[in-house]
Amino acid sequence: MKMKKILLIAFVVSTQIGNAQTAESKYAVGLNFIKNEYNGDYGNGVFDFNKPGHTGLGLFMSRYLSPSFDMGFQFSSGSYGYFEDADNNFVGGKFDLSIFTHYKLNNGYILSEGSKLSPFISLGVGFANYFTTNSATPFPTIITNGADFILPLGAGLKFQLTNAIAIQYQYLYNITNSDVHDQNRSGGVINTVFGTPAHPLSKAGNDAFGQHLISFVINFDRPKDADRDGVTDVYDECADTPRNVKVDEDGCPLDADKDGVPDYLDKCYNTPARVKVDTNGCPLDTDKDGIPDYLDK
Repeated sequence: MKMKKILLIAFVVSTQIGNAQTAESKYAVGLNFIKNEYNGDYGNGVFDFNKPGHTGLGLFMSRYLSPSFDMGFQFSSGSYGYFEDADNNFVGGKFDLSIFTHYKLNNGYILSEGSKLSPFISLGVGFANYFTTNSATPFPTIITNGADFILPLGAGLKFQLTNAIAIQYQYLYNITNSDVHDQNRSGGVINTVFGTPAHPLSKAGNDAFGQHLISFVINFDRPKDADRDGVTDVYDECADTPRNVKVDEDGCPLDADKDGVPDYLDKCYNTPARVKVDTNGCPLDTDKDGIPDYLDK
C-alpha cells in the first residue's frame, strides 16, 4: 500500500512539473496498471486468466526521437507468483526497471502520422528484483532474493484521446537470465531447492514473466499550430491558412459553396453546385456580357 501511495504521488508531481517546465518538449509520462504472469518450474500462467491474478503499479517516461521511434524507461512493483494446487504455489514480490524503445507503425510509412491509433513494437533491457512479502508462503523459505537481468519484448496499441491525453495497452514478455526465483521448497528432501536439476519437478530453461499493462498517458508537448487556426500541424491539411480565417476540422478554409475558392476569397459565395468559377469564385462569363455561362443562351 505504501508503494502504491508513493507511485501515485510521484505521478501527480511529475505531471505538474512537466506541464510547467517542458511544455515545448517531446516527453510523455504514464501510470501503468499491471497484471503479472509467471512462467517457470511451477507451470505457465502466461495468458491464463483462470489463474489468480498478481497485480502491480508502475510509471514510465518516454521521449519522441523520430516518427518511427520513441525511447524511455519504466518501473513497476507488485506481487508475483503462481498457483497450480495446494502444494504447488508461491507468492512473493517483484520490482523491475527497464529502458525501452518503441517502433511505431504510425510513422508515415505504414500508417499516417496523424492517426489517433498508434500500434507499436517494444524492445528493452533491465533488471528485476525479487523479495519477500507478507503474503509469501512461510515454509519452505521464500522466493530466492536477488536480481535478474531481463529482456522485455512486446507490442502495444496507443489511442490518443486528445492532443495531451492517451490510453495505452501493452503486453511484455520478460526473458530472464536465471532459474532460481520460484521460491525454495523441500519437496520431501531437506534443503532441496525447487527449480534446480535436483528437484524431480524442475524443467529446463530460465524463469520468465509476462505483463499486461494498461496505461494512462499524459503528453507534455504543446502541439504545434503554425497558422494558429486551432488545428495542430500533425492533423492540419492546410498548414498555411491566413490568420483569423475560419477553417474546417481538417484545418482548411471554409468553402460553403464547394466551388474550390475558400469563403474568405470568394466574391460569389453562393455559386450553384458544379458551376465553373473564376479565381474570385464567381461563375465564368466567357463573352463578358454580364450573364454567367451556365445561364447564357
